[in-house]
Amino acid sequence: MCYYDRLYDRISAKTEKPLAPSDKPIQNFSTSEDPILQKVIDLSHIMYQMIKHTTKPTVYATDSILVALMSATRSIYSWDMIITKQGNTIVLDKREGTIFDYISVNENAIEPPTEDKESFNSNIALSMEATHVNRSFAQQVIKESEKLEFQNPSPFSAASPTSSKAYRYRKWELGENLSLVLRTHMDAAIQQSNGAEITKLSTSAYPASETQFITVNTLLEYDSRLSNTPDWRQKLDSMKGAVLAAEFKNNGVKLLKWTLESLLSGVDQMRVGFVSRTSPKDRKKHGIYKPYDFLSQMNFDVGSGWGIVKTIADLCMNQLDDGKYILLKDANKPVMRLYSVPLDTFDGSVQEETAIVS
Repeated sequence: MCYYDRLYDRISAKTEKPLAPSDKPIQNFSTSEDPILQKVIDLSHIMYQMIKHTTKPTVYATDSILVALMSATRSIYSWDMIITKQGNTIVLDKREGTIFDYISVNENAIEPPTEDKESFNSNIALSMEATHVNRSFAQQVIKESEKLEFQNPSPFSAASPTSSKAYRYRKWELGENLSLVLRTHMDAAIQQSNGAEITKLSTSAYPASETQFITVNTLLEYDSRLSNTPDWRQKLDSMKGAVLAAEFKNNGVKLLKWTLESLLSGVDQMRVGFVSRTSPKDRKKHGIYKPYDFLSQMNFDVGSGWGIVKTIADLCMNQLDDGKYILLKDANKPVMRLYSVPLDTFDGSVQEETAIVS
């Protein structure tokens, strides 16, 4: 993982820097595609077969999947996730190319982007643009000459050898009878003179006592007139609070997901960059503005998010038989529906789905 380049802290709306497009692969591997999680899951199955009554039920997931569940009450767009129950394990997975792999734009706005697929300002086109911008920004603001190496290699180094990202696997106890094992991510390291001692670092450009971890994300301005927000070029430096307030209003669920991911991974800072189109009609050219230290206190009860996770896990463990299920977040409604599907549902065959509960 590379260190963050602090030169980007000095960028302002008046001294914007062009965004350099990046084609480096940054992939969002699902739970079942993670070799480390899969080893733990396989071991859990073996232990369950040997001593069924003493193994604690455990949920396995990735941070992007879990935060979607935790923030479901604020989500406007529909999404779905795969739930596989086997013995005392519940595995939460995503399908490839779904909303988990893309970043929404103005999902919570009073007038969200159009659904007209022919428009380059449609919700789908903007989502693809924001995802590309986020990936490019994260690669641009790091210094590849200053790297930090951990004791263990990335489990995805063969599939994504050039991305600067590290993974932290963590475990929570959700009450006496339920555990959660989660893969979280960190985007970059940063030098902080007052940092806590970091152990098990093989090599680093700076002493372990000066190394902290951060997540890096970007907000996208595509056309301030269409989104009814302050023009960043005119207002970002002088009215940062107003700009950020508009983003909370229009992109509340996205910002909440980034905050929850940062909390779950235990990083020290959350960095958010402001990226705007050079021209509102040109979605291929962007400028970068000064990143914002996002030490937020959002109007969200994290306990309620954990409550959603535990409720779904308890329902699956206590009321469902072993098998595969789809959890669907209804669009525009605070409702989730659970469907039973055959085990080979996503193998290319078409099967009938059976509703279980909503």
